[in-house]
Amino acid sequence: MPSSLRDLEAASKSLRLEGEEIARHLQQLGQRLKNTPDYGHSCDMNMRLGHFLERKLQGTWLWEFPFPLPWDENFAFKYLVTYMGAGDNEGTDITEPLNSDFFYGPDLSLSSSHGIWVKSGPGQYDYTVVAYVADRASGTIVAGSMTSGTKILTGCNTAEATAVTIPLIPGTMEPVPGAEPTFVGSGVGHRLLLQKPIQ
Repeated sequence: MPSSLRDLEAASKSLRLEGEEIARHLQQLGQRLKNTPDYGHSCDMNMRLGHFLERKLQGTWLWEFPFPLPWDENFAFKYLVTYMGAGDNEGTDITEPLNSDFFYGPDLSLSSSHGIWVKSGPGQYDYTVVAYVADRASGTIVAGSMTSGTKILTGCNTAEATAVTIPLIPGTMEPVPGAEPTFVGSGVGHRLLLQKPIQ
């Protein structure tokens, strides 16, 4: 038998064995997924695949940042935050304050915060958002703030964050020169998951 033909048969046998090995691995993987409960989120699927894919920030989260008050030492600021982005490198941040209005009284209105996030490491994201305080009667912006920090995913659906808030000049929205931060702290977040409708 010519050597070229023997080489061709050997190569064909090798490819067949490799194909069988790949098929066996795919069958095992399919069985693993079949026997694992469906948690309803892609990050859980990633974990079931052995972390082949990385967790992502995108989604809607409930955040709590402890801020003890003289009359309530267990008080915490609460926010509903939605992170958007086409990939996992950068995107937008929309933060809705849930329990901050009483700080401003009936004559002032606090806006939601809008900003950006940028991936700074595995499961780690830096962010900056700005918010406004307006006079309810006139609509005039009377104050502004900018919050920056880092958010770190500690699990598929949990995260921790740092936050530093500084005041902004209402007219220019530039940092107030020499002003001290109005908030420095840390918080924890939990991802909102898809729930089955209540029957």
